[in-house]
Amino acid sequence: MTNAVRVIVLDDGNRGNFNQALGIAERLPEATIETITVPPPSLFHRFVLIFSANFVDSLPPAILRFLLKRFGQIDCPRQISREGVEKEHPGPIAIISAGSKLAPINLILSRYFPAKSIHVLYPDLIRLRLFDLLVTLEPDLWRHPWIAGAKNLMFIKGAPNRIKPEGPNSMSFPRIVSGNLIRIAVLIGGDDKNYRISEEWAEELSQRLAEISEKLPARIYLTTSRRTNLKVENIFRKFLGGEPERFNIVLYWQSFANPVAEFLAAADLIITTEDSINMVSESASSGKPAVALRVERKNKKRLVFDQALENLVAENYIRLWSLQDLVSSNVTEVICNPNRKVLAETEKVAAKVLELLGNDCGIVQVGS
Repeated sequence: MTNAVRVIVLDDGNRGNFNQALGIAERLPEATIETITVPPPSLFHRFVLIFSANFVDSLPPAILRFLLKRFGQIDCPRQISREGVEKEHPGPIAIISAGSKLAPINLILSRYFPAKSIHVLYPDLIRLRLFDLLVTLEPDLWRHPWIAGAKNLMFIKGAPNRIKPEGPNSMSFPRIVSGNLIRIAVLIGGDDKNYRISEEWAEELSQRLAEISEKLPARIYLTTSRRTNLKVENIFRKFLGGEPERFNIVLYWQSFANPVAEFLAAADLIITTEDSINMVSESASSGKPAVALRVERKNKKRLVFDQALENLVAENYIRLWSLQDLVSSNVTEVICNPNRKVLAETEKVAAKVLELLGNDCGIVQVGS
């Protein structure tokens, strides 16, 4: 690009949503990224923001600023207006956010500066045409088929993320042949309205990982998330926590750490539970062999996310295993014969953003 891009990324405290928005911003060459933290609104404040967002194009700058300050707890400089931006207070070119709670804030903020509104995930109760670019996962299209024709919508197979593909790991096969330790990253999600990870399931997983670690041999890098039940974490600590030379265990409720990027970079194989499309997408974007692991179900019905995972399997982005499939022979096979593609949805979204900015803001991409 010939012009610098100033981008504001909104953060509502949801790490998964924030990483989706930040991942897109980080793919924009020469972008200057600023983060605005948005406190969680009350139910009434959220209603006011959603209602106002639907009429955002008819609201004057003073009202937009009032809404942001009073209901979004964001204090914007007065110098910024629709008519122009003072040089000492340059406005952003794009506002990027993810998650339905941030959708109205994105629209109001983007009209106030003004800037392009880029939002990820289907927004609740807001007219879709108000966004300059609305990025949503394929399951949203299956649940809301009437949105298919919208020109400002972009559908993607997996969630945007900050993981950059590194290509096939050429060291995986020699490591098995020579008997050196294979490195396996295991990302554990948790309970929600559809999925459940029980203590019994965690115990069986621990036993299978211990067996694989001994047979291959392998070093296991396991981390949990904020949705992981504390009792489940205690199971991993009990069965895998006593041998640090074989098991590198980082438990969220013990350390509040997030070693996902480091674990993915170190891994020869990545295993993640199926309950998190974010974690599955990060794994498939890493350039490493990736496996989504089935967990227990609260909802016995077929989910749209089942179709999403099956599509990723059919296109060779991931493999989908049950817990019973997690044995040393399958681990060896998937590392030695990965037959995989790298998921690059974040790059596709960033390219679309650059196209949008280039059309309206004079941004020129390198090589264009």
